[in-house]
Amino acid sequence: MLCFAIAGCGGAGEQPQDPAAAEPAATTREPIVTTTPVSEPSVADTATPSSTDPPAAIASATPLPGAIELLGAATEGETTVRLPRDIAPSSVDFYRLVADQGTAHELQVDVVVPAGWKFVEGAGFTDGESSMTFVVDCNGECRQRAWSAEFGQDSWVGDFVAPDDARHSFGSGSIGDEGRSSIRAVSDDASGVSRTAIYHAQGDRFLGCDVTIAAGSSIAVETVSDLCEATAADWETVISSALPPAPITQVVSDELAQLIDAPASGATLQVVPTGDFDEHFVEIALPDSAELDTGAFSTDITLDEFQSIFSEVSISATCGGVCGARDWESELNAPSGILSETRARLNNIDNDTALENGWIVGGPSSLGYVVQVVRFDNAASQYFSCRIRADGADADLVAELTSICLSASPTWFSEAG
Repeated sequence: MLCFAIAGCGGAGEQPQDPAAAEPAATTREPIVTTTPVSEPSVADTATPSSTDPPAAIASATPLPGAIELLGAATEGETTVRLPRDIAPSSVDFYRLVADQGTAHELQVDVVVPAGWKFVEGAGFTDGESSMTFVVDCNGECRQRAWSAEFGQDSWVGDFVAPDDARHSFGSGSIGDEGRSSIRAVSDDASGVSRTAIYHAQGDRFLGCDVTIAAGSSIAVETVSDLCEATAADWETVISSALPPAPITQVVSDELAQLIDAPASGATLQVVPTGDFDEHFVEIALPDSAELDTGAFSTDITLDEFQSIFSEVSISATCGGVCGARDWESELNAPSGILSETRARLNNIDNDTALENGWIVGGPSSLGYVVQVVRFDNAASQYFSCRIRADGADADLVAELTSICLSASPTWFSEAG
């Protein structure tokens, strides 16, 4: 479950069980105010609620472990925030916040909020009707993980609460190792909510920003959500103290064990391209009914005419970035690797095991049954990927589709050697 601070969802934010992680709960610390701004509201003013009492839902919000404290206000020149190009500096106020100050996991954050919004302890920034709340959390055990997959679009569906008439939008992207994912919902009366997660691929926790905009507000949900996404975090301390990903527990179902020992029969080995542009080929066992659709960088396989249009099998030669020989097993199992991202998207892991020069991960997800097979050669500049997503109507085809992926033998591996 994805859990942020605005509604106070207990149980999140489990801390690592190492000595350095023995920290006091955020609710026992007093906000630390150290900076007096130049040409900005005084810190004393920012720490005082506005004359209009905040709504009960905001005032009663319970901070999670890692709730962010106010360090003080700042000027534009003192922060690392880059404002969205359509927002003028005069329409916002700048603040510097900190989470877990003085611990091994300290995270300093520069934020920007609508001008005039006040900081209310335990509730974030508010104008009395709308709010903007920040929190640092681990979403479970504090370890490095595939954050981009944890905050993928399908991961938000069951946990993001919004009015029935709201229009939803989702966006996600990254620059280097730092990524952002955001979902927004706006109703016809302009009220709405948004949720943003900011994370670093090598970090063991994320920064969350929840926005609630009241009906009739003079500022739009999209504008405040853009301000959330502009938040700049100094991840250095968090990265240096982050625990590595949890050890991989190998899981092999009886069905997979049988497929590995005796792949499905009735197929013919064929040499097929993995795409029109990359000139890589793979020898793979295909049933006579299989149809191929080769695109620029991948080839889709349709098993038979009765296969659901919502199911897909795709093979490709890829490197996930800059191509070159490397330790593919380590890279693909790293937090930002395709195997880790696949694990993060599954509801349950049915298979997760090493193959000869490869790996397989599979299980049910919110979008169907997913299987990811990779084959690699550390001397090759690209690895082979075979990805299956089977709609519920095609559950009986999963074993046959998996056997196709397992049969693959990339021809460029022999060329690399």
